[in-house]
Amino acid sequence: MRILHTSDWHLGRSLLGKRRYPEFTQFLDWMLQCIDEQKINVLIIAGDIFDTTTPSVTAQDQYYNFLAKAATKASCQHIVVIGGNHDSPNFLNAPGAILKSLDIHVVGQACEDLKDEVLVLKDEQNQVKLIVCAVPFLSDRDIRRYIPLESLEDKDQRIIEAHHQHYQAVAEYAKQLATQHNVPIVATGHLFMTGGLTNDGDGVRDLYVGTLGQLKTDLFSTDFNYVALGHIHQHQKVGGFNHIRYSGSPLAMCFAEAGRSKKVLIIDFNEHHEADINELEVPSFQRLDKISGNLTSLLSQLEALKALNEPIWLEVTYDSEELQPNLRSLLQECIKNSEVEILKLINHQRRNQRLQSEESLETLNELSVEEVFKRLLERQNIPEEQQSELIKTYQETIFRLHQEQESTTETV
Repeated sequence: MRILHTSDWHLGRSLLGKRRYPEFTQFLDWMLQCIDEQKINVLIIAGDIFDTTTPSVTAQDQYYNFLAKAATKASCQHIVVIGGNHDSPNFLNAPGAILKSLDIHVVGQACEDLKDEVLVLKDEQNQVKLIVCAVPFLSDRDIRRYIPLESLEDKDQRIIEAHHQHYQAVAEYAKQLATQHNVPIVATGHLFMTGGLTNDGDGVRDLYVGTLGQLKTDLFSTDFNYVALGHIHQHQKVGGFNHIRYSGSPLAMCFAEAGRSKKVLIIDFNEHHEADINELEVPSFQRLDKISGNLTSLLSQLEALKALNEPIWLEVTYDSEELQPNLRSLLQECIKNSEVEILKLINHQRRNQRLQSEESLETLNELSVEEVFKRLLERQNIPEEQQSELIKTYQETIFRLHQEQESTTETV
């Protein structure tokens, strides 16, 4: 079976206040075209289908319309969807019975019986062709009991052990089935692996603060012929292994990714069940760009971008000794009546910052929550050796808050 691996769609996500629904629609239409042209048999979506646990009606409409159309494609025999840390497990699982009738397999959260995470995929002749260990994001409440006053170090170790036990259990059952039918095994995951490359502002939330960078490739059984990962937004191999991959997000999630190619991965298996992996570049549906310099340079670059006559979203960095109290209004005047929009303005004036106009300062909308916290530490002159510990404690607090909010949402 030919597989297409994608992840981290984040349907409903906006960028600095700009809605991105048209981009998502174009991407999903392109995906349908890919399934046809590449004769894809199995589509795997490795988590974070939505950007929030309560997706908008428009985001839901995009998701279900896509599934309905993809399921009717002649080549597409199965679709496998796993939950990510941004997804609501209950929301994904709710229509599971209906979707399964269309050979759409949804695993929104860890199953009580881990055998339910092991899928046996058959072709049109009812022959078993592939085993998929559809392991979703393993949340704190799924894999570890809360222990009052537990240290971060003990918590880290328990989480690592829980991940290993989970993957070992599904691998053992999958191996039995794969040996019986002589077919390859594909595993999924939505987690942060050692050495994973991310960008500031790309929305990759630390899944487990203490264990960040401690989940290694020994997590995965050597019997897995391919591992389809989600969570990190850059497409990349893991630990130097060709068959353990992040597909990355299909859209640039922040300006740090401006101009960087986005991929989906197509996997074929040879007679020895070895994975042959091809990267297929995703078209850019909305141009993001970054420019920097003094005022003269910025105005010149803006004129050049205007001349392209295409929609462009910009991050602008003013980098000069010269004070420009009316910087934002000057730049906005330059792009007036054009398709260029400045979504983020960073002011790097190096002197007399207190005299800068409020217009040229960053707004809270341009900073992440963690960036605001770090700025406060710097402003309070907290020693650097204390900042790292405070940031770690802060991340832990935010993570637990997100978990509690998501649990409350699920209950409601």
